[in-house]
Amino acid sequence: MDTVIAGMIADKTLTDPFDMIVHSTGGLVAREWIVGRMERGEPVPVKRLIMLAPANFGSSLARLGKSMLGRVIKGWGSWFEIGQEMLNGLELASQYQWDLARRDLLDATGGQAAGPYGPGKTLPFVITGTKPYTEALRQVVNEPGADGTVRVPAANMNVSGYTIDFTHSAGPDTEMTAKPWTWRAGPGVEIPFAVLPDRDHTTITQPASSSGADGETSGRLAALILEALDCTDAGYAAVAASWKSVSDATGALGAGGAVPAFPDVEAEYFHQHMQFITHAIDNAGDPVRDYFVEFFSSAPNSIKDTVAFQGKVLRDCAKNSIDESFLCFYIDRELLLSQFYKAVQAKYTELRVSISAAAPGGNVRYFEKHNSAGYLTIHYADGPTREAMPIDRRLRRNATHLVEMRLPRNLDKEGFHF
Repeated sequence: MDTVIAGMIADKTLTDPFDMIVHSTGGLVAREWIVGRMERGEPVPVKRLIMLAPANFGSSLARLGKSMLGRVIKGWGSWFEIGQEMLNGLELASQYQWDLARRDLLDATGGQAAGPYGPGKTLPFVITGTKPYTEALRQVVNEPGADGTVRVPAANMNVSGYTIDFTHSAGPDTEMTAKPWTWRAGPGVEIPFAVLPDRDHTTITQPASSSGADGETSGRLAALILEALDCTDAGYAAVAASWKSVSDATGALGAGGAVPAFPDVEAEYFHQHMQFITHAIDNAGDPVRDYFVEFFSSAPNSIKDTVAFQGKVLRDCAKNSIDESFLCFYIDRELLLSQFYKAVQAKYTELRVSISAAAPGGNVRYFEKHNSAGYLTIHYADGPTREAMPIDRRLRRNATHLVEMRLPRNLDKEGFHF
């Protein structure tokens, strides 16, 4: 890619700086190239990076195999295949996505390391859809809150991350603290992100074509792309705020029952979702591959609430096939607010998360006298209380959250016998 772009700049096919528009897996390719240049101390010649339905945090279709994913993305009549390495990187909760995010978006050390994005550097923009596929065979891969291939929160670059250190827990009733990772773009910088109700993973690449919706809705994709191409450093924050209102309007379509503007699409496809990706390691840094993450309320006996969350709110839980210490949880925010919190007692309307793990051997186990340790509150039903939470810790709509969980690895007091 470096060679091709350098050649195009040399023969003046491209100017420096130039704008780049990418689709789907192209988002990961562009980010890898940009952060690689930054890490090598080389200038990044891209001023605006416009990403259409990028798989920044994976695609559930990657589990279906190379041919299936390729045919869905490129068309059912095509025998295009995704390469194995790309497929591994696209799988939900892949280490590649995790590592890339910690190179270009987040500093997990809590330091102040800058990244390649933001005013004065490359300006990223993300546009994605939440319309399911309508073609007969493609419908088998549809899921709520996605464009048929990429989930809305998986496209969003506004990711947050933090570490929960359970090695210092005093027991399962301990309220843990989270060590936030630093947002490399800088405090207050939001990457413009727009969710459109009338575009699927294919039609997001066709701004000049009608989506079948009304004229204003159908023309919004082209308008957003042009707005991004015209955006300056000074106007970046205003564009982010404007695009957020577009996403909120799309999410509002799923708050009721039928959606008159889209009579053939069920309301749940417009629900706002959240991705919660966990990576469990022990205090030596080794992966913990057999663990269970529990979501529950603050009620004294919250087993019923846990069952309700697992059955009604949690859309999917995916274990990465390459490294099982990575899990991806797909949470329906609309159902969290409308069903989970209504099912629990009023004074216990908060969502907590904890972890338990199977002992890795006969003389080694995680935790001391219990198989789980502590919890962290990650969401509240009450809006003002929720908004008062640290932004890098709370669950945010349409976003992905990377959570590193450190577990204590202990030897039995009996030790080893020879």
